[in-house]
Amino acid sequence: MQTVAPRLASRLREVVAADRVIDDPATLLPYAYDASFWSLRMNRVPDVVVVPVSTAEVAAVVRIADETNTPVVPRGGGTGQTGGAVAARGGIVISFARMRAIVEIDRPNLQAVVEPGLVFADLQAALLPHGLFFPPDPGSGRACTLGGMVANNASGPHAVRWGTTSAYVLGVELVLADGSVIQTGGLHSKALKSSSGIDLTKLFVGSEGTLGIATRLRLRVQPRPSARAVVLAGYNALEDTVGSLDDLFKEGILPSTAELLDRSAVEAIRLYRPDLGLPDGEAVLFIEVEGTPGYVASAARMVEAIAKQRATVTSLAEDEAAIQRLWSARSGLAAAAALAHPNKHRIFAGEDLAVPLSEIPRTIRRARDRQGVRDRGHLLRPLRRRERALRDPHRPERSR
Repeated sequence: MQTVAPRLASRLREVVAADRVIDDPATLLPYAYDASFWSLRMNRVPDVVVVPVSTAEVAAVVRIADETNTPVVPRGGGTGQTGGAVAARGGIVISFARMRAIVEIDRPNLQAVVEPGLVFADLQAALLPHGLFFPPDPGSGRACTLGGMVANNASGPHAVRWGTTSAYVLGVELVLADGSVIQTGGLHSKALKSSSGIDLTKLFVGSEGTLGIATRLRLRVQPRPSARAVVLAGYNALEDTVGSLDDLFKEGILPSTAELLDRSAVEAIRLYRPDLGLPDGEAVLFIEVEGTPGYVASAARMVEAIAKQRATVTSLAEDEAAIQRLWSARSGLAAAAALAHPNKHRIFAGEDLAVPLSEIPRTIRRARDRQGVRDRGHLLRPLRRRERALRDPHRPERSR
């Protein structure tokens, strides 16, 4: 690729301003990584990075890639956990760092039109004065982009009630592999539904950039609930956490968020933030309800009463400061994990998986059991090497 890259960069500078085509090796290096553990190990540097400012520029870049049979990787905030923003086979990375405009916020029709490089948190801040919000709420919301959320059908704690990103994408402007541009779902439509044939929008959402590159998004937004409350419940058995959720469902209560922390997470957070006073036990549940003030006041107390049937301890947070304080425990988990074993060096490698609610206790226990086997193995290896050395003093120790 060393002889190909200069020619490729030269061609790209014909369609994109020279200062937005990056081929300097040192400047390319950060684009070899995203938030995935895979990228830390593989170090796949792209040949060229292009930073377009319009759909026309994206289309021109893709046409050159098509003509030269060059791989193309769109990149948003680089917060993905699967290496999706990394050029695994070299080629062109298209960074959307310059395409982050809010084109329109249409409050009466509950929708917004944005560019794909817009950060999720920036959209939420812009919607706040209009009394609106975008319901999907990924853990990387302060850094991830809307284009990345759509490409990966992102979700988060609010998926319990509000669903995933796919439920909120009404239309997409899309650059296909040959550089042609299409619009799905009637990008300039104001309707919240469409029944005009195959739903190409839903086909694209979650395709991880394999079907095309989004350059503009029409998103459905929702009225922002005026109040919320969080019930914190501690349990002695993992099965009781799932049981409490089932009890809520039986009563017709659908929380906006239900987040579980197992014992290892709670112990780490208690070291990191002892002031939060998380209860001891096998697991902790955060259950959030939202709506009008009257509804929240009633629903939160009903949730707490139902949780008390199985929980060993419960508490209720109703003012925003207390709620933010509780949620800081969850958001600080990655940092807290580093304190779990203070005498060791630890790399936090986040993973994203989905299992049925009924299988959560068994999944957590399986993960713990496997970790326990690895930890015991690390402890036993030095002892076994020492035993071998005592049996055969002339046998050299292997360096590890």
